[in-house]
Amino acid sequence: MVPDDEELQSVLRQIESIAAVAGLRGSINREGGVFVMGFATDGGRSQQVIVRPAGASLDGKRVITISSPAWPLPDADAAALTRELALDLLKRNEKLTFARYGLIAHGPGWVVVASSDLPVDTLDAEEFRLHASSVAEAADTLERAIGPDML
Repeated sequence: MVPDDEELQSVLRQIESIAAVAGLRGSINREGGVFVMGFATDGGRSQQVIVRPAGASLDGKRVITISSPAWPLPDADAAALTRELALDLLKRNEKLTFARYGLIAHGPGWVVVASSDLPVDTLDAEEFRLHASSVAEAADTLERAIGPDML
């Protein structure tokens, strides 16, 4: 279920409010339909964290996805994602807490992201901060394993 514009703006304002209570700074990107934050990570590095409405759960609860880009794959066929790397990501998923790795389409290519899904209507500030920071750290950990701070 894709939220209409009024519902989208309502969810984004709710995310903005939760982030403020959590002490996190960010801004609504109305054109992109997302809330964007920056996170400082170890070694002077940083990660962009993007929060977007993700529809509804099976029981009708509104859901958000918190994600952070970790590695761009510019090839439209994701040729850079070798079998070995795909298996490595699956193994890493098993060790992650409050995050997972996956692929999202981005322009003509793909991006490996760390992400987490949460019901927004019962989400408190501490839980939001925990998931957002876990996603940022997971993306940064993968970036550090692959190469420079690219995103």
